[in-house]
Amino acid sequence: MVAQESVVNEVLDSARATLQGLVQEGLITRFEGPEKEEGVFVFTAYAKEPERVEEKVWERVISLGRGRGVVILVDVEREDA
Repeated sequence: MVAQESVVNEVLDSARATLQGLVQEGLITRFEGPEKEEGVFVFTAYAKEPERVEEKVWERVISLGRGRGVVILVDVEREDA
């Protein structure tokens, strides 16, 4: 199932807003993306302790595309600064 461009844009806007909310909550420090890799939209999120927050980040963001034909992944990396 390939999503229409308007659906993709809506899902990606929601993902960005969700990630921005995670920044405001202090769960992540920043995020980048998405990059499109073989039909998958990949965001990179940065956190001081990624192992403590990655599941929460995944739950909130990845679910936005489920059932809508949009695959989103979030790579949670350690913030070096």
